[in-house]
This record gives sequence, structure tokens and C-alpha cells, in this order.
Amino acid sequence: MLLPNQNGLLSTGDDSLVRVEGTWSNQNGLISVNQTNDAKAYLSGTNYVNMQFTADVMIGNDSSTSDAGIFFRASDITTGTNALKGYYVGIDALGDRLLLGRIDYDWFGLSYTPMTINANQYYELNVVAVDNNIKVYVDGVLKINVTDTSPILTDGYIGFRANKTAATYKEISCENINIL
Repeated sequence: MLLPNQNGLLSTGDDSLVRVEGTWSNQNGLISVNQTNDAKAYLSGTNYVNMQFTADVMIGNDSSTSDAGIFFRASDITTGTNALKGYYVGIDALGDRLLLGRIDYDWFGLSYTPMTINANQYYELNVVAVDNNIKVYVDGVLKINVTDTSPILTDGYIGFRANKTAATYKEISCENINIL
């Protein structure tokens, strides 16, 4: 289980946060990023297969097309739009939607779910990924249940992404799920 300190948050100054693109900070139990195009950061030393990944996410922008969220089973993370391989779950305040997609240096949307998203409000995103099935809960309510028929990765890093918005993350945890 990834619980970098007793509160399930990264410790201030923790060097396990690999900043790929964007200006990221890790202070007072919060991970935050300033507004930029496709900011990405991930936790080094993480490699999850079947897992449950939870983070409270707050998007800072509701006046233009933007989204913020978490990625998982990721590899080859670099600078540029959609520059990674893996899965991404995000919230979009302007579009009032939750999105799930597969990224392989290009975006392939797996689900777009309408829901009210307010800027400057935290939403608990909880991803349960087992084999090709991905379930996404928001504030404890199941919103997406998808089986990816063309999976690209079965394991990888977990991380954070914000596109054209500032974002803040807290209450971060991840654990492997053992399949019998």
C-alpha cells in the first residue's frame, strides 16, 4: 500500500514525486500544479497491476476547456500533450463531465460521464482496475464501469495530470488488489 506518511499524503519535500511537465509543489500535505498545458508528475518506485488508486482532486478552472485528474498503469511519461502510455481519469468543470481514457501518445476516450463539476471543490476519485475492467467512483458513487477490449498496459506508475488548469491533490493512496 502506498501511504508515504501516516496521513496517506506525500511528505513535504518528498523526492518520490517526479515532475515531468509543469510547476509542481508538495507542501502542507497537498500536491499542486500551476496552470499549463498537460502538466504531469508521477510517483517513482510505483508499479501497480490490479489496484485501487484514490486521490481527492480539485480543478481550478471552469472558464475554458480543461481537465485534471489521475493516471495509472502508466509508462514512457514525457513532455507534450498525451505524452505517455496508460490510463487517465479526469474531471472537467466547463464540460461538467468525468472522463476516462486510454493514452498511447494519443487520446482514446473510453467513457464520458455527465456530472456537475465545480471549480475549487475537491472530488474524491477512486479507480479500481482489475485486469481489463476499470471502475471509477466519485465521492463514493460508481460513475464508470468499463472493460477495455484493447488494453495497452497492464501495469505501471501512478500519477497526476492537469491540462490547461491549476489543480490540487490530497488524500492520496494506492494499493494492490490480489486476484484469486
